[in-house]
Amino acid sequence: MTSLPGWAPGRGSHRGPLATTLLDTEADVLRLLDGVTKSGNMRAMPRSPVSPVGASVADEIRRHEKADTEYRKVRTRFARAEAVARLLIQFRMKHNLTQEQLAQLMGTSAPAISRLESGTHVPSLTTLSRLAEAAGERLVIGFEKANAASVKAERTFVAV
Repeated sequence: MTSLPGWAPGRGSHRGPLATTLLDTEADVLRLLDGVTKSGNMRAMPRSPVSPVGASVADEIRRHEKADTEYRKVRTRFARAEAVARLLIQFRMKHNLTQEQLAQLMGTSAPAISRLESGTHVPSLTTLSRLAEAAGERLVIGFEKANAASVKAERTFVAV
């Protein structure tokens, strides 16, 4: 009979490193099972403004912007593209469309939609108009005074 190191035959013998590992694993499994609801779903983790690695994304961006002028320049250059990307993603989600479905409605490819939503490419007015038409809406663009933060700010809009 061959025995494993750290294992002793016989009922209830829990000696050695292998037995300790098994007990630790059993405890981990029991801890995991505590998070399962009666319906068999996992309980949601509590939401936290801190990422699992210790800092929120916004805090990391601010830290990089303070410390690195090149990073600040790149963030500024992509700010418009990122704002448009967020708007496009919200638009697509509002209409319950996948990237593939939206691409088909617009007569383009899913990678083209992905590129627009990546925040590294600012779409043309033609592309934005095609997006609005695909969803049965109109594209509205406008101007606002740069220092106007109030609700009564002077704004001019036009539907294209």
